[in-house]
Amino acid sequence: MPIDLVGWDDTVSGSDDIVTGDDYISGDDYVSGAEDDLRSLLAAGDDVVMGDELALSGAGMWGGMMPQARMMNMAKRMAARAVAKKGAVAVRNRGATAARRYPLGFFSPFERTATTLTTFLEKDVITQPQIPFRGERLTLPSTMGVAVTGGGAVLPGGTDLTVRASDWVIVDVKIGNRSQLVASQPIPGVIFAENAFGVALRFDTAQVAQNVVVRAQYVGGLATLTLTGTNTIQIPFRAAVLGTAVY
Repeated sequence: MPIDLVGWDDTVSGSDDIVTGDDYISGDDYVSGAEDDLRSLLAAGDDVVMGDELALSGAGMWGGMMPQARMMNMAKRMAARAVAKKGAVAVRNRGATAARRYPLGFFSPFERTATTLTTFLEKDVITQPQIPFRGERLTLPSTMGVAVTGGGAVLPGGTDLTVRASDWVIVDVKIGNRSQLVASQPIPGVIFAENAFGVALRFDTAQVAQNVVVRAQYVGGLATLTLTGTNTIQIPFRAAVLGTAVY
């Protein structure tokens, strides 16, 4: 069931939950089959709660003014008690109950070969959160690491292999297939360095195992070096999305 994180400072009308659209609030699919299924469950007990018909019809509490979501919640609790009296097991959905700040990491080396065009040093770096997660800041370390050469590559003297945030542009950020940018123009990676200010964001909520994609392009000095044969350069890319997750 998809949910949406409403954050630490948002207000959910009539609820203290951090999750909107859950079954308790909406009541749309809290009980499958409505009255017929409930009556069957209630029939499992010998001395169930009296007045179940009134609760199911909404004619009982508060003069028939009981909201449907609360009515369904009460009915389900009565059904669970009825089943429990027979030693059976009642199953219910448990929504998210707590929220924390979490980092979501991205790591992938970009490889340059003799046949790689510099314009192709661009790719998707993908991570899948295992709990609902809403990103609130994309951050790139100001120094990502050192590029690694292979295949006998010999680079010109004085070549700097250090990879920095300024060597990248962020082409896109996606939650699933939905872009989180307002235009298709790339953004300089240094904007998202860990020591940058004023870069608080508000991404869509990523559901469990949904792709969170950072599409990056390397534009640093190693992109234009001449390579021959089997020479390669592994250029590290590292990033993180900081945000709120519920569990």
